[in-house]
Amino acid sequence: IDQVQRCFRWQDDGRRWETEVFFYIERDGTAEDIEFLSRSGNTAFDFEAMGAVDCAGNGRFGPLPEDFPYDRFPIKFSFRPTGQYPDTGILIEMMIER
Repeated sequence: IDQVQRCFRWQDDGRRWETEVFFYIERDGTAEDIEFLSRSGNTAFDFEAMGAVDCAGNGRFGPLPEDFPYDRFPIKFSFRPTGQYPDTGILIEMMIER
């Protein structure tokens, strides 16, 4: 989560944007198959969120543990500007798929 937060550089404009991005962390730690699950209506915000995942996936995640039983780790991130909701910032949902 920290890796994505460091890469997400949205300047809060007071609006209530929210976008969800899905991706896989591959065995070598790279992010692949990045796609939107939902969009905010603000293209700049949406692509800043997607760019944060891409940035974090360029070596910042680190490889999956050797004993991890799957070849990839599916992740869904929800992005919101900090301070806009009671549960502020980036939310994460991790899903295991076989």
